[in-house]
Amino acid sequence: MKPGALAAAQRAGVPVLPIHAGAERAWRLRSWDRFMIPKPLSRLMICYGVPFEVEPGEAGLERGVLRAERALAELAHEIPWDDAAVPTG
Repeated sequence: MKPGALAAAQRAGVPVLPIHAGAERAWRLRSWDRFMIPKPLSRLMICYGVPFEVEPGEAGLERGVLRAERALAELAHEIPWDDAAVPTG
Protein backbone atom coordinates (compact mmCIF):
# COMPACT_ATOMS: atom_id res chain seq x y z
CA MET A 1 0.00 0.00 0.00
CA LYS A 2 1.25 3.46 -0.85
CA PRO A 3 1.09 6.06 1.93
CA GLY A 4 -0.69 8.85 -0.01
CA ALA A 5 -4.20 8.37 1.37
CA LEU A 6 -2.86 7.81 4.87
CA ALA A 7 -0.69 10.94 4.66
CA ALA A 8 -3.77 12.95 3.66
CA ALA A 9 -5.73 11.52 6.61
CA GLN A 10 -2.80 12.24 8.92
CA ARG A 11 -2.57 15.87 7.81
CA ALA A 12 -6.34 16.39 7.96
CA GLY A 13 -6.62 14.70 11.36
CA VAL A 14 -9.37 12.35 10.21
CA PRO A 15 -9.67 8.60 10.80
CA VAL A 16 -9.04 5.95 8.16
CA LEU A 17 -11.81 3.41 7.51
CA PRO A 18 -10.57 0.18 5.86
CA ILE A 19 -13.11 -1.10 3.30
CA HIS A 20 -13.09 -4.17 1.06
CA ALA A 21 -15.64 -5.02 -1.63
CA GLY A 22 -16.33 -8.08 -3.74
CA ALA A 23 -18.84 -9.16 -6.35
CA GLU A 24 -20.31 -12.50 -7.40
CA ARG A 25 -19.46 -11.71 -11.01
CA ALA A 26 -17.32 -8.86 -12.28
CA TRP A 27 -15.09 -7.60 -15.03
CA ARG A 28 -11.51 -6.65 -14.10
CA LEU A 29 -9.53 -3.93 -15.80
CA ARG A 30 -5.90 -4.54 -16.73
CA SER A 31 -4.82 -1.68 -14.51
CA TRP A 32 -2.36 -1.62 -11.61
CA ASP A 33 -5.23 -2.05 -9.14
CA ARG A 34 -7.29 -4.54 -11.23
CA PHE A 35 -10.32 -2.23 -10.92
CA MET A 36 -13.54 -4.24 -10.57
CA ILE A 37 -16.75 -3.48 -12.48
CA PRO A 38 -19.63 -5.63 -11.18
CA LYS A 39 -21.66 -7.35 -13.88
CA PRO A 40 -25.40 -6.54 -14.08
CA LEU A 41 -27.50 -8.20 -11.36
CA SER A 42 -24.39 -9.38 -9.52
CA ARG A 43 -24.53 -9.37 -5.72
CA LEU A 44 -22.06 -7.04 -4.05
CA MET A 45 -20.46 -7.64 -0.66
CA ILE A 46 -18.88 -4.85 1.36
CA CYS A 47 -16.92 -5.29 4.59
CA TYR A 48 -15.76 -2.48 6.88
CA GLY A 49 -12.83 -2.61 9.28
CA VAL A 50 -12.21 -0.74 12.50
CA PRO A 51 -11.46 2.97 11.94
CA PHE A 52 -8.05 4.17 13.10
CA GLU A 53 -6.10 7.42 13.28
CA VAL A 54 -2.67 7.86 11.75
CA GLU A 55 -0.21 9.05 14.40
CA PRO A 56 1.87 12.18 13.73
CA GLY A 57 5.27 12.10 12.08
CA GLU A 58 7.00 9.83 9.60
CA ALA A 59 7.08 6.92 12.07
CA GLY A 60 3.34 7.31 12.64
CA LEU A 61 2.75 7.22 8.90
CA GLU A 62 4.82 4.03 8.55
CA ARG A 63 2.84 2.38 11.38
CA GLY A 64 -0.37 3.55 9.73
CA VAL A 65 0.60 1.91 6.43
CA LEU A 66 1.32 -1.38 8.21
CA ARG A 67 -1.94 -1.19 10.12
CA ALA A 68 -3.92 -0.46 6.94
CA GLU A 69 -2.25 -3.35 5.08
CA ARG A 70 -3.09 -5.76 7.91
CA ALA A 71 -6.68 -4.52 8.09
CA LEU A 72 -7.19 -4.88 4.33
CA ALA A 73 -5.66 -8.37 4.35
CA GLU A 74 -8.09 -9.43 7.11
CA LEU A 75 -11.06 -7.99 5.22
CA ALA A 76 -9.97 -9.73 2.01
CA HIS A 77 -10.30 -13.08 3.78
CA GLU A 78 -13.90 -12.30 4.70
CA ILE A 79 -14.92 -11.26 1.18
CA PRO A 80 -12.91 -12.92 -1.58
CA TRP A 81 -12.43 -11.01 -4.85
CA ASP A 82 -13.80 -12.55 -8.00
CA ASP A 83 -10.32 -13.28 -9.34
CA ALA A 84 -11.76 -15.48 -12.06
CA ALA A 85 -13.21 -12.35 -13.63
CA VAL A 86 -11.94 -11.73 -17.13
CA PRO A 87 -9.66 -8.66 -17.36
CA THR A 88 -10.75 -6.09 -19.96
CA GLY A 89 -9.11 -3.10 -21.54
